[in-house]
Amino acid sequence: MKSRDATKSGRRAVAGVPEVPTYAEAWRHFRWQSAYGLVAWLETLGLGDFQDVDSTSETVRRFAQAAEDHGLMSDESLWSSV
Repeated sequence: MKSRDATKSGRRAVAGVPEVPTYAEAWRHFRWQSAYGLVAWLETLGLGDFQDVDSTSETVRRFAQAAEDHGLMSDESLWSSV
């Protein structure tokens, strides 16, 4: 098993891929995705007639709910690195 792990690590290094994140790091990055979606769709909503307003409003609502569900808005540790 050790040589298999070394081979995987070597392949990642050659490909320029960073080390595999810890579970906590991966979860933190996953949680941040809802913030990106929220900002992107708020911008779309602000453009007016770029997309249907009702559909865009619903998408914004869903991203905001996802951010809330994942504790993104209330977790100060997430915002300390911004």
